[in-house]
Amino acid sequence: MQSRGTPIAQPPDFRLSAYPLKAMTMEKVAPPNAGVRRLRQKKTAWATPWPKPPASPICILSVRKRRGLDVRSAKAFNISSSFLYNFQKTRRTPSWKLTDVTITITRRWRAPGRGLLAHTLALLLLSSPRNPFLILFILLILSTFVLGIVASVRRNPNRAHASSFIYDPVSSSCIPSSSTFFSSFNSLSLVSFSSSHFLRDLIWTLVITLLLALPIVFALLSLLRHFAKQVVYSSIPFFVLTPIFLNVYWFVACQIGVTCRDSFPLAYRILVLIFVFFLIAIVVWIIFSNWHRIKLTVHILRIASAALVSNMLLLGVLPCLMLGLLVYFVPIVVFLVLVTFNGSIVPREGDDGLYSCKWKQDRWVPAYFALAIITMLWSFATMLEAKVYVTSGTVAQWYFSMEGVKPRNSIRNSLRNAFGPSFGTVRFSGLVLGVVRFVRAIVDSARREDIAVGFIKLLLRCCANFLLTAFDFLNKFTINFAAITGENYCSAAKMTYELLRRNLLSAAFVETVSTRILVGLIFVISTLYAIAAFAILKAINDLGTETYYIAVLAWLLLMIVLGYFIHVLENVIDTIYICYAIDRDKAEVSKQDIHEVFVLLPLSRNHRSSLDSRTPFLA
Repeated sequence: MQSRGTPIAQPPDFRLSAYPLKAMTMEKVAPPNAGVRRLRQKKTAWATPWPKPPASPICILSVRKRRGLDVRSAKAFNISSSFLYNFQKTRRTPSWKLTDVTITITRRWRAPGRGLLAHTLALLLLSSPRNPFLILFILLILSTFVLGIVASVRRNPNRAHASSFIYDPVSSSCIPSSSTFFSSFNSLSLVSFSSSHFLRDLIWTLVITLLLALPIVFALLSLLRHFAKQVVYSSIPFFVLTPIFLNVYWFVACQIGVTCRDSFPLAYRILVLIFVFFLIAIVVWIIFSNWHRIKLTVHILRIASAALVSNMLLLGVLPCLMLGLLVYFVPIVVFLVLVTFNGSIVPREGDDGLYSCKWKQDRWVPAYFALAIITMLWSFATMLEAKVYVTSGTVAQWYFSMEGVKPRNSIRNSLRNAFGPSFGTVRFSGLVLGVVRFVRAIVDSARREDIAVGFIKLLLRCCANFLLTAFDFLNKFTINFAAITGENYCSAAKMTYELLRRNLLSAAFVETVSTRILVGLIFVISTLYAIAAFAILKAINDLGTETYYIAVLAWLLLMIVLGYFIHVLENVIDTIYICYAIDRDKAEVSKQDIHEVFVLLPLSRNHRSSLDSRTPFLA
C-alpha cells in the first residue's frame, strides 16, 4: 500500500463484492487495497490504507468490470456524502458520477456536462430500462398536458351561451338568437354578503391565524424538547375538560337561542349531549388504559423533537415541496375546466316533438377526466412518499453521525436522492399507497351503501380488508428503510420485514400513544385559540351566528398547520425506530440516549414496558 498523499495507479480489473460497511466496523470488513478516498474539493485521488470511517454508514454493492454500461452492477449509496469513492478500471476510462457514486462507463461513452439537464437526462437513461413505471408515469404526465393543451385550443366559446341558441328548421341546426350574447351578463351581479364586516373579519382572522401558526409550531417544538413531561401531563386533563366545556356550552347556547331551540327539538339535543359524553368517556378509558406508556411517550417525544430541531430546515423544505405540487396541479385544474368546453350545440327533440338546443360534450372528455385524476392522485401520493423519504434520509444522517458532528448538506442529499436515483422507489411506493387507499375507499363505500350483506359479500369484504391491512403492514417502514439504505421498494420491504423479525420488533406497533397525545395536544391548542378568537370578535364586532363560522374556520386552519407538524414528527419517530433496529441488528449503539429509551418499547401490543424497573434515568 502506498503512503498517504501519493497518487494511485488504477488497477486493471477492480472488483468489490457486497460489503456492508459501518462506521465502527469498516476496518474489519474492508478488503485490502480496496479504498480510494477523494475529497470533494480535490480532483486527484490519493491513496490511503483505508479512509477514516465516515460519520455515517456506507454500503457498496457489486461494482464489476463489464463491456457495456450496466447500472444493476453498480448500485450504491452514501448517507453522509462526506467522502466520494471512485472505482475505475483504467486511468483512461471516463466516468459518470451518479449522485454520490461514481459508475464506470465504456470508452465509447462521452460523459455529458455536469449541468442539471444533463444530470436529469442521464438519470432517466440509466433508470428507464429497469423501471417501466417511470415510462408509465412520464406518459401519463405528458398525455395529461398535451391533451390539455389541445383541449384548450379546441374549446368552444359558445358553451356559456348555449341557452341563447335556437333551432333553425331550414338548416336543421342551432343558430344564435337575435338577442345579444351580452344580455346574459345582465343577470350576473356581485355576491352581496349580509354584512360587509363578515368578510373583513374572516380575512383578518385567517391571516392572523396563519401568521401565528409558525410561532406556535416553534414554541410547541421547543416545549416538547425541553419540557416534554410538563407539557404532556398538563395537557392530558384538557383532553377531557375541553370537549366537556364545548358540549355543555352548545347545549346551553342552543337552549337560550330562539332559532336553535325552535329548529332543534329538546329530545334530539339531549341525545346529542349524551352521545358526546359517551365519546368523552371512551377518551377517558383510552387514557386510563395507556397510562403506563405515558412516561415512555414523554421520552420518545423529547427525542423526536431533538431530532427535528437538529434538522429544522425540514419544516421549511417540506412545505415548499407541497407548494411545488400545487403549482404543478394548477395547469391540470385549468385543463380540466377548459376540457368541458369541448363539444358542440346540437338540436334535440323533446317529448312534445319540438326541437331545442342542448350542449353535447365530446366523447373523449370523460376519458381525459379519468386520465387527469389518475395523474393527480399518483403525483400526490408520490409527493407524500417523497416527503417521508426526505425526512427519513435527513434524520438517518443525523442518527448515524458521530457525536458532536453535524452532517453536511443532509437535506440537499436527501432531496437529490429522492428525486434522482431513488425516484423510482418513491414513485412505486406512491402507486402502491394510492391503489391501497383507492381500494379501501371502494370497500368502505360499498359497506355503507349495501346494508343487506350476504355471506359471499361478507367473505370477499373480509379478504379485501385483510389484504389491505397486509399492504399497510408492509408499507409501514418500507419507504423509511429505502431512504436509509437506497434499496428499491421490493427489496426494502423484504429487508425491513427480516430486520424487524430478526430483532423481535413489531412493525405493527410503533408507540401509537405518541400520536394520540400529539393529536389531542393540537386539538386543545386549536380549540383554545378558536375560543380566544371568538371572544375577541364578540367584543369588537358582534356578528351573531357568523362569529361562530369565523371561529370554526380559524380552528380548522390552525388544526391543518399543526397537523402537518405532527405528521412530520411521526415520520421522525418512525425513522428513529428503524435506525434503532439497524443498530440493534448490528449490535452497535449510535445514539446512547435513544437506545436507552427505545429498548423499553414493548415487542407487541400485549406486552408492557417496565419503566420503573429498567429506567433509572427517567424522572
